[in-house]
Amino acid sequence: MYVFPGTNQIVMHPDAKRLAALPRPELREQARTELALQSEAAVPDLERVMGLGQLLRLKGDPDFGVELVAWLNAQPTTNALDVACLFVSGYWSPERKPESALVARFIDALATHALPLLAAQAGGEPLSAPIGVTDSLVLALIAAFQSSKDRALRDRILSALLVLVPIAPYLQASSQSGFTEVTGLPVPPPPPAYPPESYRAYRCLEGPAEYYAIEHRSNHREVLRAELPVLRGRNLEVSYRILEPKLKDRSARALIFRCLLVELLEDTYRRKTTLVFYKNQATNGTASERYA
Repeated sequence: MYVFPGTNQIVMHPDAKRLAALPRPELREQARTELALQSEAAVPDLERVMGLGQLLRLKGDPDFGVELVAWLNAQPTTNALDVACLFVSGYWSPERKPESALVARFIDALATHALPLLAAQAGGEPLSAPIGVTDSLVLALIAAFQSSKDRALRDRILSALLVLVPIAPYLQASSQSGFTEVTGLPVPPPPPAYPPESYRAYRCLEGPAEYYAIEHRSNHREVLRAELPVLRGRNLEVSYRILEPKLKDRSARALIFRCLLVELLEDTYRRKTTLVFYKNQATNGTASERYA
């Protein structure tokens, strides 16, 4: 953890101390290099990118935002947009006013990227957090709103954010808190994408193989398969394979617990188990949760 000298601000970048010692021209060059690298990454590193914005702001950089406009014009990709949003979330502040051209670009981009999410939510399709560049755009616009005293600019940002009310529950926590601060609207928890009451588990036998399947009650679409639970001491291990592309691990674990362990197996393991260990067979990802 690095606190910038003379302030109480923690800089997020993992190499913040070294970068903070650089002369400002060298820091700008380092920022150009890192932003280019991050725009090629599958997922930009939030701490690195936002930390660069913090460092340039704290070092008194006067106009990197103008350079950022040109940089985005040169590579108008979703990844570059994501990187730019994260950067200005650390760069903009009441002392470092947002560039109106960037704000306008982010507002237009938000309308484009949020549209399919809003349509999916309205059509009853399951959504899950995080929601990609839409989340980063919200962070950037919140930073712009908080950093500007321009009434017209703030009104444009507010109008853009209010459109997102139906999908606000799927924003990340930091975006949700900023959304509430700007709009004055509380963000409710998201409804479960895969409500367990709409699914059921059943036992399957295929020759010598035995497993459990979980399907939707109405259309009988199978969404996952789970191996027989194995109890080791007070730890219950459940290995599973997801069949529904949109089903995320968190929802899969909820379905296994409610539909399989509680309903089908009639809570057999409750008194014997402290933790349930879940393993995704495809990714080898694991998670543990209390049996409650």
